[in-house]
Amino acid sequence: VALRAIDRVDEAIEEHRRATEVNPREPRHFMNLAGTLYTHGDFEEAARAARAALDLNPMHAKALNILNSVQPIQEASDERLPLLLKHAAAVDQLSIEDRTLSHFDLYRAFNKLKRTDEAWEHLERGNELALEDMKTKARGTQEMQVFNIEAFAFSTRMIKTTFTRAVVDELRAAADALFLQGGLSHLAPFTRDPSGAPIFIIGAYRSGSTLVEQILSSHSQVHGAGENTAMSPTIFAASTRSKADYPTGFIAAGRRDPTWFEQIGAEYVQTMRASAQVAKSGKARWVDKNLGNLRSAAVVALALPNAKFIHTVRSPVATCFSMYTQHFTQGGPAGRWFTCSQETLREHYKALHELARHWDEVLPAHQLLTVRYEDVVNNQEEMTRRIIDFVGLEWEDQCLQFHKTERAVATASLSQVRQPMYNSSLDSWRKYEHRLATLTEGLAGLHEVEWASSKWPRER
Repeated sequence: VALRAIDRVDEAIEEHRRATEVNPREPRHFMNLAGTLYTHGDFEEAARAARAALDLNPMHAKALNILNSVQPIQEASDERLPLLLKHAAAVDQLSIEDRTLSHFDLYRAFNKLKRTDEAWEHLERGNELALEDMKTKARGTQEMQVFNIEAFAFSTRMIKTTFTRAVVDELRAAADALFLQGGLSHLAPFTRDPSGAPIFIIGAYRSGSTLVEQILSSHSQVHGAGENTAMSPTIFAASTRSKADYPTGFIAAGRRDPTWFEQIGAEYVQTMRASAQVAKSGKARWVDKNLGNLRSAAVVALALPNAKFIHTVRSPVATCFSMYTQHFTQGGPAGRWFTCSQETLREHYKALHELARHWDEVLPAHQLLTVRYEDVVNNQEEMTRRIIDFVGLEWEDQCLQFHKTERAVATASLSQVRQPMYNSSLDSWRKYEHRLATLTEGLAGLHEVEWASSKWPRER
């Protein structure tokens, strides 16, 4: 598992295989093997390993979940359907987390079978259990503070009012002046080298970010670093060292020392280059798909003046509904609690949308490109060429064959990016539209807004 976390997937697979040989009666070893094969895109072998785990323990919920992911239930006669129902009802035998997985799997199965009433019932129950599980695990810890949508919206507005365009321009001008005087010579090789400029994907979950990452990672000069990246820890470390609270303290720190932001950038670049996954790739550029960077986009832009941001957007209702149908297992409560109810999804989305609109006005034209998921799906080559041109790379035809790129993907979109482009999921939420009034309230019209950063090339 540790090897998989640092992108040494082939070695991880071999270690898992050895574990199944040493102890062939332990279902956990087969489940770990299945999960790693799944992220690597070897669905057939993943299914075989998952079935081996279930042969040893039919109540192994995670193994059944992997099997359902690689080989979705297509028929009502599938033997897995009654097994899933048994899992969901096994209050005394399975944990809340395991039963949550079963309810989400039942949603997907009944949705595929067009039994939407039953699908919705399990979707709602799965989200209820997921939220209950997160709150139980967070009780008595500081993580309990995150279960507050009003506080999240307030803190997001505070970022917007702190990092105004005038302030960002002021801080950038001070750093640029120092650079021209040679005062950034120790940092510039890391922060201002265009040949190694990092690419950040920002936006909401389920907005097409994994698809864009996969397109970029299909280029011979780009490594897809995924979401477990170094920017958030680097910013936190700088905040701690300088006793600078985010966001207001960062402005004061940058005014006291024009090199302050680029020190963050240099530390981030050095950390990423030294990481096992980037070093192993041998590629000068990487894609950082930690979507949480949206809240610190101004910091990142000041820290790395040549960095590129691709902001992915999709129909707000489609985005939020897609989040509601996913059981996110990474990121802790702060990264996923809001996906468990229509009301919190709506308010969370609106807060981030407002901040993204702000960055659309604040960040320089050369740094930000907004990409609509629907445009990528319906105009694949045109949008792919625009993305590749924006990040400053030469065109390569394999970027259109992104589904053939072999790399580990560890997000909810794993299965989709292993297939050629398709548009069947664009309006999948409409069959449940009559149940989504709470979600759709307040989101109307947000998708029709014009993004200045959707045009390329452009002038600020």
